[in-house]
Amino acid sequence: MTPCCGKATSSASTARRRQRRGGLISADALARMKPGAILLNTARGALVDEEAGAAALRSGLLGFYGADAFGTEPLPQESPLRAEPHAVLTPHIAWTTKEALQNLMDITTRNLRTWLEGNGENIVNR
Repeated sequence: MTPCCGKATSSASTARRRQRRGGLISADALARMKPGAILLNTARGALVDEEAGAAALRSGLLGFYGADAFGTEPLPQESPLRAEPHAVLTPHIAWTTKEALQNLMDITTRNLRTWLEGNGENIVNR
């Protein structure tokens, strides 16, 4: 039993992937949510059983599904989620705000500068 979803009106999936078949948010977990609930997955695609999510949208059990991560990326063309009018699907780009991109450029520049100076910063394979 997945305790996270009982009578939930919304759920945001942000956990690490578990080595579990069917995902953390399964058909059973979706069935325990309030009808019309909102589900957002910006973490790992495998956390949500996508087939069950599409079925829940079709039946009205889910009112909305937003996802920025999928079990297979890019999301296959034949995925039933693509046909759902109450789903917003983005290609793993939710993190790309103007500020996040600037931060990425600043960190990369700083890493290169400190490496050229012989120090290095944020080195993970020493």
